[in-house]
Amino acid sequence: MKKELEKIKIIEIKGERFTLDITKLTVNDFLSIEVEKQMLTLNQYGKLATTFFQDSTNAANLIDMIATFRVLNADIEKCVATKLFLTMNLFDTRELLKVYKKEVSPWYREWMKEFNDPFEDIEEGGSDLVDDNEK
Repeated sequence: MKKELEKIKIIEIKGERFTLDITKLTVNDFLSIEVEKQMLTLNQYGKLATTFFQDSTNAANLIDMIATFRVLNADIEKCVATKLFLTMNLFDTRELLKVYKKEVSPWYREWMKEFNDPFEDIEEGGSDLVDDNEK
């Protein structure tokens, strides 16, 4: 039996509580997270995320965190950054990144796995969508 996934994640950053609600994630939100990652890396996210250098891994985690927080709860950025996440002192992002990697990332990844499950079924069993010309 499949375990029930948490729909709402409440996190605490700098003494403030923030709610992330996966049930409010729209198609636009999902796409915005992915687009934000590309924008922050000048379309180099794939290269950055697959490089095995520690600094690249850290940068990819920061980008994931920024994109996810901006879309799932924009109040996080307003509360913790004087202007934007990108203007924060690098060392000041450590607490944010710790919360993101420990609490948010695993939670969000589980939901994305749930989202991708139907696509995996199609890939494994073949698609029901067949062009009439192929029959």
